[in-house]
Amino acid sequence: MPTVKLKNVEITELVTGNRTEFPKYTTQIMNLANQNAQGTRPRIVGQMTDLFDQFSGSGFQEWRTWYLQEKPGAIDDAADRVDAMLELLREALPSIDKGMVRDWVEDLVVSQDLRRPLFSGGDHRSGRRDKGL
Repeated sequence: MPTVKLKNVEITELVTGNRTEFPKYTTQIMNLANQNAQGTRPRIVGQMTDLFDQFSGSGFQEWRTWYLQEKPGAIDDAADRVDAMLELLREALPSIDKGMVRDWVEDLVVSQDLRRPLFSGGDHRSGRRDKGL
């Protein structure tokens, strides 16, 4: 039997009947802002597994209507949190230059990667103790 591969956007379109497309890189930036703002945490938008258990309907449109009635304002609250974080990111972006990027990469690669084995006791595989690290 042939394998069918579907992109997430195609699956979403099949389930919802909508195809939402965003400009390149925007979803990655919004995801970062959401992670920092914790906009879609259960305390903001509800615990999805619990909400799915409570939902007795079927189909996407019924789910959407039920969810928006069950959690009025949750989508707007989450969007406000993400938007506020995006503003903070916009303000921080001009301060980032090539030198800062290089310093960050060096810290990430040399310092932070070194701390993991040193402080986790994971130095047994490569003899790091013999190297004075």
